[in-house]
Parts: sequence; structure tokens; C-alpha cells
Amino acid sequence: MEQLGVSAIHPTAPQFLPAVLLSHEEIDLERGIGRLNSLWKVGAEPVWDQASDGSELLHFSVAGAQVMLTQLSGSFTPRRGALPPHSYYTAITLFLPDSGDDGVTHNSGDPSARASASSSAGADAAAPAAQENAHAVARRRQMVTAHILLTQLADALGRAPGVIGLFREELGVVQPPQMFDQLAPLLTQGQVPLPLWVNIRVQPLAVGNAPTAGTADGADTAALARADGLTNENPDGRNLGGHETDAREARGRAADGRTVGGHSTDGKGAGGRHESGSDAAPALTLGRTFGLPLFGHLDLQVSESVHSPEEVYAELANIASYLITGDSYLLPGQTLGSSAGEQIALTQTLSEIDHTPVIEVLY
Repeated sequence: MEQLGVSAIHPTAPQFLPAVLLSHEEIDLERGIGRLNSLWKVGAEPVWDQASDGSELLHFSVAGAQVMLTQLSGSFTPRRGALPPHSYYTAITLFLPDSGDDGVTHNSGDPSARASASSSAGADAAAPAAQENAHAVARRRQMVTAHILLTQLADALGRAPGVIGLFREELGVVQPPQMFDQLAPLLTQGQVPLPLWVNIRVQPLAVGNAPTAGTADGADTAALARADGLTNENPDGRNLGGHETDAREARGRAADGRTVGGHSTDGKGAGGRHESGSDAAPALTLGRTFGLPLFGHLDLQVSESVHSPEEVYAELANIASYLITGDSYLLPGQTLGSSAGEQIALTQTLSEIDHTPVIEVLY
């Protein structure tokens, strides 16, 4: 397995990072870039050009990334689901060409999950896949750079009047401005604002209730993209960096405009039991990440876990944070060692949620 290289299992992190800013009013983009420079000391020098379709394109380069913004009137149409009502949208694209080692220093963090058998790409220069792995790691680092810049940009633009939020198609959510206001400052502490970068969703379910593609209302979204009963923040209202937030405020919205957050605690959530007539089935938990392929990793999934939604969320968050902030990757057959000494096995499977390959965490 080691000889195959990381790309035999995991996707290569892309060169493009797209997002769409939704608003009720037209945004002064130049003023927004000025705010970006003031708040985050980016030093962007925006230039206006005309795109081939006649629209105005604002672009600038910073940290090895080329950033392009185009503001249009009307409604943006996503590939699936529906978005909250809006009158304007700004298409944002970050392009990071290959540049080898980008020189980014990563926060090692102190996650509870560690890969006991994971490989550091390029550690063995004699391995046939060493060069390929080194390139994959470099692309991952560039994508971290892109996410940092997108977070800073969204924080700056999100302070304009009438902004609804940032739509992330890969995550399936619209992230409101207050989410960036609360979580973006983690960057100044050398921490990852994980809920902005990876959508982690957990769902309590009864035995035999397997996830299915699609939603009850017929929308073309995966089961975990539904808002009812699913959380995309730590269920106790805290994010991974230990920064206290209000769970009612720092939450995204599903692609259909409904709030994603606030799982049930009426006996069907963490530690509860699902009632079916007079028979009670033990409560299990399903968990899934969305967005790790952008960092060159397969998404993670936990199926039918006996642990609570809070515990499953924390486990997936710790693993995701560890992968993003380091150069290691996970392979089927490895085990994860937790701080409690627990060994958690890994396999690879096709997710029943959207039929994509995932790393199954047997937690």
C-alpha cells in the first residue's frame, strides 16, 4: 500500500477554491478589499478588468494565490438544493498554481487522535512514490493557504451591509457573517477555524435506520445535507479551538436555506433512545465530514456508533484538524490511537449517503 502513493487512495488537492457570497445589496468590492488589508494586513492591490461575458472582474494576487471576484445581480443557482433569497451574488475564485514548497508553517495542534501508522509523504526518499507524495503534500499546504485567505476575505466582505452569507458548494452550507466574525480570529491564535473549512454533521439514528440519498422533501441533496436533527458545530456550542461561541449564532445553513444545527435532546438525541411503539431501539450515531477532499483527503465517516453525537463530532473534528494541520494521511488498515489509549481501526468504503469513497472510522 505504501508503494502506491497517496494518490492511489486520496484525491489530489485542487488548484481552485470557489465560493459565492450572497447579499441583498450590491457590495462595494474595492472597499471590502481595503477592509481586508486593514483587518488582516494582506497588502492586496485590486485591479479591475472586463471578463469575456462583459462583467467586471476584480482581481489581485497575494500569498501565491490569484483571487478573482465578480459581482452579479440576480440569484445564484446551485447544482443541488436551494439558497436563501438574495438579490446579488459575488463569485469568488482562488487559484493556486503549483509552486512546490509554499513555505507555510502549520500549527501542529494537540489533537487527541493520532495516526499510529500513517506515513509522512516524502519521508523515505528511496520510495518510488516519494516524489508524488511530496507533490501531494505541497498541494495540501497550498490549499490551507487558500482557506486562510478565503476566511480573511469572507470576514472582510461579510461586514458590508446586506450580506447574507458565504455559500460553500462542497460543504453544502451558507455560512453567515457572524460565523466568520466569531471564528476567523482563531487564525490570529495559530488555530484552525475548522467549522469554516470542514462541515461535520452528526445524526442520531435507531438500529436499522440506514442513511439514504435524498431528503424527505425531494430535494436533490444527500441525507446528511438535511437540516433537521443535524449539527455542523460542536453540539455543546464550542468550536475546536476552544473559542466559546453561541451555537445559535455560529452555525451555517443547509443548501435549502434551513439552519443546520441544534440537534434534538428530547430523547432522540445524545444518550436518548428512539421509541417505536412499545419497543425501544438503542440510539446509535452516524457522522460524516464534508470538505476534506479540498485538502487532499477522503472524507471521514462513522457509521452506527454507540457513542453520542457529541463524542462522534469531537472524534471526527480531532481527526480532521490533525489531517489539515499536518502532512500525514490515513490508509485503510491503520489504527488511530486516542488519548485514552483506545485503538480505532480504519477501513475504506463507499458512503451510503452520497456513494463517494470515504475513510470509515470504526469508532
